[in-house]
Amino acid sequence: IHWEEVLLTVTISLERSAMDSFLKLITYCMEQRVSDIHITPDHPVILRQNDGIFPQKDLVWTSTEVDDLAEKLMEAQHRRLLRYRWSVDFSHQLGSYNLRINAVATYRGLTLNIRLLPGTVPRLEHLNLHPSLTNILDRDSGLVMFCGAVGHGKTTSIASFLNEINR
Repeated sequence: IHWEEVLLTVTISLERSAMDSFLKLITYCMEQRVSDIHITPDHPVILRQNDGIFPQKDLVWTSTEVDDLAEKLMEAQHRRLLRYRWSVDFSHQLGSYNLRINAVATYRGLTLNIRLLPGTVPRLEHLNLHPSLTNILDRDSGLVMFCGAVGHGKTTSIASFLNEINR
């Protein structure tokens, strides 16, 4: 990955609105298969890809820019929860991109942790899961737990199973 490209693109666009900058960052990260973006005010943005962490030294958002972005991403109920609990988890669709966002109030300011999710749910047969796992679909009741490390397909697997059940 040539991280200079994202630095150049986003640095130029940060002169515009925070949402314009964010959309460019999201678009680039989806193209490069980045799984997570971590934005902390006055610190380098951190990108996660293939279990690697890549700080973007030249990509730093101010507290005002992060607050402006969060204001545009959150609905009123999310803002209320954030004021009450100091953190909130929510999802947001931005164009064709699905985002799972965690906003946390810290001593540095509002921090955003964003998981980039694919726009479509893959079929179970495309997930390379053991065939015996499809037996879960035949159950009428019970508890199924999906466990694993960050970025290893828990949410995608659950979505695929639910899609199959609904179908």
